[in-house]
Amino acid sequence: MKKIIINAFNTIPVGLPRLLAVALASIFLLILLKNTQPYLGIVIVLALLLRTAWKMLRNAIALFPRVLKKLFRKIWRIIRTVRSFYKLPIELEFFYSIIIAFSIIPILYLVIISDAQGFKKILQLAIIPALIAAPLDVIHRISWLIKKTWAKVIGKFFLAGIGVLLAIISTSISRQITKNITEVDSQQLSEFVALLSSIFTPWLYIITLLVTIGLLAAIEFVFLLTGFIIYMLFLPWAEQLVGKMATQQIIFRITTGKKLRDCSDSKLISTKSMFIFLRPMAIIITAAASGTALLEIGSAESPNTKNLLSQMIVFMHYHPNTDCLNIEKGIMILELKDEKTISIYRKNNNTFSFKRQTCSRIL
Repeated sequence: MKKIIINAFNTIPVGLPRLLAVALASIFLLILLKNTQPYLGIVIVLALLLRTAWKMLRNAIALFPRVLKKLFRKIWRIIRTVRSFYKLPIELEFFYSIIIAFSIIPILYLVIISDAQGFKKILQLAIIPALIAAPLDVIHRISWLIKKTWAKVIGKFFLAGIGVLLAIISTSISRQITKNITEVDSQQLSEFVALLSSIFTPWLYIITLLVTIGLLAAIEFVFLLTGFIIYMLFLPWAEQLVGKMATQQIIFRITTGKKLRDCSDSKLISTKSMFIFLRPMAIIITAAASGTALLEIGSAESPNTKNLLSQMIVFMHYHPNTDCLNIEKGIMILELKDEKTISIYRKNNNTFSFKRQTCSRIL
């Protein structure tokens, strides 16, 4: 019908005859719409909308294979990136192998000999490689994360933004610590605040990275546990559906990115899978212990930390008294803004104190 109308329209001479034909057709449609039921216009509009929808659907169907191919490439690229993040370096594989071996030997020893004391001593041997492997694994993941993030322009802005935010937080913490120790306005101790902030900024950066790596390891552990349960539930069905060899090839390909060629590759991946739960647990424990230790070391409530910070403040801002008559000579003081009050630092044995006092000067 459409072709017939177009062919008939093309037979009309160009110019005034075609213009008159278009005008007559328009008048005819207007008369038709006016003299028929109002639903006819709705039907025409719906027909046009359905035609447009059908065109869009056909376009989507035509684009679907290309979109699916592109989506598959992106998913595979993400899998490759995740796989490189979780790749186990050879030195870490060596230490984790020793950890597993030293964890199994004491169990056999206890079963065969039933010696609890010997069991404890042998089990302690696994702690030494664990103290080496887990920190190295944390450092490996942190370096990978920073390297990959810094490689992108948006990553540079992201890391720089985190640095600025942590610098602001560390400055605020430094001011609060300075105020709590000396009871002096931190603006009068700006050099010490700047120094303390420069120490706190990388300290906070390290803690942030440790928390991030610990959270990633915790998420990894949950996903591994969930995947293991799904794997055990659906493995028989998958083997029946596509075959045992095909299932192993798919798992090997996703895990390593390589093709499964012979049984030795399958044995290799089964050996490495023994680290699958040990590794995230070691990272979580190491990140938590390191973060806790850093927080404890940097805690201003610690007597040793307070003593060290107070000595730094005195060294940078206080000086021996020479002007105040009502205060013994040589004691460390700091003139405050009002020029009538001073801050005094006293130390007796291992205890120290800061105190405000009025200064009586020579007129």
